[in-house]
Amino acid sequence: MFFHFFLHEALAVTYFEVAGKENIDKTLELVKRMAEEHGIKNVIVASITGFTATKAFEVLKDMDVTLTVVGTERNRFSSDLQRKLEEKGHHVCFSREVSYLYPDLVKLAFRRFSEGVKVAVEIAMIAAQKGFVSAEEDVICVGKWDTALIIKPVTSDNFSELKVRELICMPR
Repeated sequence: MFFHFFLHEALAVTYFEVAGKENIDKTLELVKRMAEEHGIKNVIVASITGFTATKAFEVLKDMDVTLTVVGTERNRFSSDLQRKLEEKGHHVCFSREVSYLYPDLVKLAFRRFSEGVKVAVEIAMIAAQKGFVSAEEDVICVGKWDTALIIKPVTSDNFSELKVRELICMPR
């Protein structure tokens, strides 16, 4: 079950009553709609094993969108899926292989919203750090299965310039 909270006519935030994997389809439906409405060309997803990456690839395959998948460790992610994504022009990287700074107090502050908000901000930085996205264009970040944000990404050395533009969805 989810609820919409209307901030203004063009923006509806979806709040999921229960956090979890069961929200991934609705989250990606919202991501697709927001990418279309805002002309966003880059979607970044957190995906440890490839579950979320596979779902995102399916949902976004007919769009002019580049997908960046951020896993944690290479050995936990499907190498076949990585190859398939990269062959289609998408990006895959692993947070443990990228050097970036994300201060613990900042992580803690974002976790006050949800773990997914913390992750969404982190993967925006990682993708920028790798050069997969530009700080000049907004991106959509899916941090976990039930959280999506529109973010102006930056590298970690410019963290104070990162902007969370819009909340698309998150658990209550």
